[in-house]
Amino acid sequence: MPRRSRLILPKVPLHIIQRGNNRQACFFADDDYQCYLEWLEKYAKETGCDIHSYVLMTNHVATTLLTGAMAAFEAMNIKKIALGTAYTDDINALEAEYFAERGIDCITVKGMSLMTDTQMNLVTPECLLEFAKFVDHPEADAVFLSCGALRSIDILDQAEQKLGKPVLSSSQVSMWHCLRLARINDKINGVGQLLREY
Repeated sequence: MPRRSRLILPKVPLHIIQRGNNRQACFFADDDYQCYLEWLEKYAKETGCDIHSYVLMTNHVATTLLTGAMAAFEAMNIKKIALGTAYTDDINALEAEYFAERGIDCITVKGMSLMTDTQMNLVTPECLLEFAKFVDHPEADAVFLSCGALRSIDILDQAEQKLGKPVLSSSQVSMWHCLRLARINDKINGVGQLLREY
C-alpha cells in the first residue's frame, strides 16, 4: 500500500533514508562507520547544516533534503539562486531565510502555493519546465526547484539547456548527496549537471 502524501516544509526536519542496493550492506567494518561520521561532521560544518539526529545501520543511512542542497551548492560554488517552490509565500520566506543564514542569496523566490503532496505530485513535468523558466533570473548562478514531492528531476537536463545554467531539485540533490556520502562517485547522465559532473 503506498504511503499517504506528506506536507514538506522548510526548516522542518525530514527523515531521509539512503539504503544499500537491494538492502545490501553499506558498511563492512568499524572504520567505514568512523569515516562516514567524519564526513558527516565535516560537511555539516562546511554547509551550515544542523544535524538533529542520524542513524548508521549496516544497510542504510539517514540525512535531509536541505543538507543535500547545501552540499550541492558548495560543490558547484553556487552563491546566488533563483528559488522556485511548491509552497506558499510564508513558507518560501522561511526557506529563503534558511539559505540566507548559510550564505546563499535567493535572487528571486517564487512559489506555486500548493498545500499538499497530492497537489504537488500532480504538477506535470511540462509545467515544471515552464516554472523553471519563470523563476530564473540573470544574476542567479542556478535555479533550485525546492520540494521533494515535485517531479522536477524529469526536466533538469532540458531546463539547463534552455536556461544555460545549473538547475537543481530537492530529489536530485538528495540522491546526489546520499551517493557521495556512501562514497559512490559515479557520474550519471540525464538528471542534470550535478550528477553528471560532480
